[in-house]
Amino acid sequence: MPPRHVASALALVLALGLLPGFVIAGTTLDRVVAVVNRDVILASELSRRASGPATTEVDERVVLQIMIDELLLVQAARDSYLTVSSDDVDRAIDEIKSANQLSDADLDKQLQIMGTNLDEYRVDIERQILALRVINLQVRTEVVVTNAEIKTLYAERVSASKAETTPRLEDLRDELTNEIFERKLELGRIEIVSDLRRAAHIDIRLGATK
Repeated sequence: MPPRHVASALALVLALGLLPGFVIAGTTLDRVVAVVNRDVILASELSRRASGPATTEVDERVVLQIMIDELLLVQAARDSYLTVSSDDVDRAIDEIKSANQLSDADLDKQLQIMGTNLDEYRVDIERQILALRVINLQVRTEVVVTNAEIKTLYAERVSASKAETTPRLEDLRDELTNEIFERKLELGRIEIVSDLRRAAHIDIRLGATK
């Protein structure tokens, strides 16, 4: 246990911001790599998301931008009083395991390889669900796919196809509709994030001394 005056001095230094770019995480100092409005992104979070043997600073910057976009959407979700329950996260993880044919042990192993654990993964999933809910709230209900758009995409498919037989438009209608819908949804997401970025305070500190 450090002397009382030493502990008080450390608390004062931290409170006054005399150790810029660092926050306490557990029992170690964790560097802040970005400030996004009222939240921060830590170096440990970025490292976990950008983990991989070939990761470079350029890669980290790309991942950091993705994390900033995600955090802006999460903040918008919270401002709109959107929430994600533990059951929602459980269902999402179950769907991921089912789609990838993973057991609980397989998932744990994959997470270890990625340098993370189930608790941290659940936080990531919760954020992603919140981000999707904002997009759904603001964009999905406004997206309309017209018959003309479906016919245009069908014609592009037929023109580019080298198959001997041409499928009927009606046989592909659902697939074409979904593709157009997802394109418009992504454009809506980009527009929302651009608006959020223009109104946000973003301070990137990735280039700070490690």
